[in-house]
Amino acid sequence: MALPLFLSLITYFIFVFVGIKEEGFGYISHLVWPPGVPVALKPLVGVIELVSVLLVRPFSLAVRLFANLVAGHVMLSLLLASAYFFLVQPGGADYILSKAPIGLAWFTLGLGIYGFELIVSILQAYIFTLLSAVYIQTSLHPEH
Repeated sequence: MALPLFLSLITYFIFVFVGIKEEGFGYISHLVWPPGVPVALKPLVGVIELVSVLLVRPFSLAVRLFANLVAGHVMLSLLLASAYFFLVQPGGADYILSKAPIGLAWFTLGLGIYGFELIVSILQAYIFTLLSAVYIQTSLHPEH
């Protein structure tokens, strides 16, 4: 979780830095109270925006990346560990003949999951980069 959190905090600091550089410190008040919100709703909208933009964004980036990558690794570990136990368990010739095909099937499925895990890793890197770019773009042009 440390690496995805570190990457999301870098994105967060760039997001805030670029916004303050473009609009000055009024950027923070613009984030918390977007223009055009009725005066009666400003306190409620301010709390919602403050929590969603300044707290939830870096956390959601980190958790999304971490959960998707760990889920595949756990599934891969379980498949390959069970294949290992089916193939290497001590026993007689009857055990090896009856359980070895199951171990080979699990191992083959584990190799397929490994290929799928590579695709998921590439896709998650793309999604993380795209969301980071969108967040930074919204700090440059908040009216869009």
